[in-house]
Amino acid sequence: MSQTLRYLVTGIVRVVLALTAIALLGGGLDILSMPPRIFPSYLPLLGIGLIAIGLYLEVRATFVLWRHGLGTPNPASPPSRLVDCGPYRFSRNPLYVARLLVLSGLGVSLSSPGILIMVLLLSLLLQFVVIPPEERRLNARFGDAYSEYQTRVPRWFRFRRAVP
Repeated sequence: MSQTLRYLVTGIVRVVLALTAIALLGGGLDILSMPPRIFPSYLPLLGIGLIAIGLYLEVRATFVLWRHGLGTPNPASPPSRLVDCGPYRFSRNPLYVARLLVLSGLGVSLSSPGILIMVLLLSLLLQFVVIPPEERRLNARFGDAYSEYQTRVPRWFRFRRAVP
C-alpha cells in the first residue's frame, strides 16, 4: 500500500470514528434529557436522504482532492495543488458540509435532538475555531490563487455556480 493511500485510509477511519463519537454524545444527551419523541413519520426518509447526499459529497470531494490536488484530506498528505473544481466550485469546505449533512441526517432519522445539538456545536466549532487557521495556512501556501478563490467561492456552500 502506498504512503498516500495509507494516509487516505487513516483519514477515513478517523472521520468515521469522530462522527461516531459525536453521534454517541448526541444520543447520550437524548438519554439524559429524555426528550419527547413525537416527530412526523417521514423524518427517517428525510434523514436517509441527507445521509446519502452527505456520503456522496464526501466521496466526490475526496476523489477530487486525490485526482486534481494530488493529495488527501488527511493533513499528513495534503493536496499539492489548489483544488477549485468539482464540489470545490460551490464550497471551500465540501468535506465539512458532507460530514454535517451525514450527522444531521442521522439526527433527523433517529429523531434525536441531542445529535442535532451536536451538529450545531460542531458547526460553530468549525466556523470559529477550525476553519480560520486552515484558511491562513492555505493562504500562506497558495497565495493570491487562494485569496482569489476565497472571494469567488463561499466558505460553506452556494447552490448555483457563480458566473466568472
